[in-house]
Amino acid sequence: MGRIFALIVTYGDHKKQLSQVLHQTLINKRIDHIFVINNGSSYDLSQEIDEISCDKVSLISLATNTGSAGGFSRGILEVVEYSTNKDDRLLILDDDSYVEYDALEKIDSYERNMSKNYDHIWSLNRLKINEQAKIDCNCFDYSLESYYNSFYRFSVTNKFKRRNHRIKRENKNIKRMVVAPYSGLFINMSVIHKVGYPIQEMYLYSDDIEYTFRISSYGIDILQMYNANIRDIAGSWFDSKKINVHDAFFQTKQDNYRALYAYRNEAYLAKYVFNKNKILSSINYCTWILNILIRKMPKNKAGIKKFKKIIRMVHLGKKAELGELDI
Repeated sequence: MGRIFALIVTYGDHKKQLSQVLHQTLINKRIDHIFVINNGSSYDLSQEIDEISCDKVSLISLATNTGSAGGFSRGILEVVEYSTNKDDRLLILDDDSYVEYDALEKIDSYERNMSKNYDHIWSLNRLKINEQAKIDCNCFDYSLESYYNSFYRFSVTNKFKRRNHRIKRENKNIKRMVVAPYSGLFINMSVIHKVGYPIQEMYLYSDDIEYTFRISSYGIDILQMYNANIRDIAGSWFDSKKINVHDAFFQTKQDNYRALYAYRNEAYLAKYVFNKNKILSSINYCTWILNILIRKMPKNKAGIKKFKKIIRMVHLGKKAELGELDI
């Protein structure tokens, strides 16, 4: 069995939460070394976070904020260059999420009893600090094909034929995913050597969708165990369990740069990654944008202005004009 490395990407003024995450990661005896990518922090990490000075921690500071895509891509590269064994594994974490102490042991215990050996990685279950882990009662998951021709996860054909893409679970407690967020990925070096690195030009948002979909496209399963968890200290910019991302975008008075990046990058994914049939892709996009126009957009000047910005972001994505936005 190889070593386990942790990768944490941080930015801005996240001193308090990063210190918590580093502390929790350092006391985890399963983790051999920690890489921290300083992706444009507003303070001096080496001076203000005591844990950075630990021999078990390597700090890599970037000249500017390169977004999640640039930060995680650089971090993964640093770990690959440091690793000397194809059996080494990498645990990826946000600067506001830490792995529960026994999560990696639970995964290793399950793997020791697997009936067959096949290519796979893990996505640890993300929970809020006081949230209880719950068993997903589904007896099936969905295949890669369920993403084909979709736009922002919407597909007309999936409304009627998604059952065709079902895959029966071998173990009811183990979920199979097509895509997953960076934070919580537990991945073998051999997989990284095979699939490469995140697309840095995507800069921010949905770059993790592209990266993990690419992993799935190589025939590598992304598995999740309901009780192998990471804990989110801060959470996302919106609570997906309480509000739709599009509603969140229209309800904020100022433009939310996160949503704008997401709209652009999702359009890129729809055209260059998920597109298998031009007609179906066009139907799904047209239906999606009409839904935004009719059901989501407030019928006032502010709503129309924001809707036009969505259209502009979609056009940028379809033309593969990526990189940092001038917002």
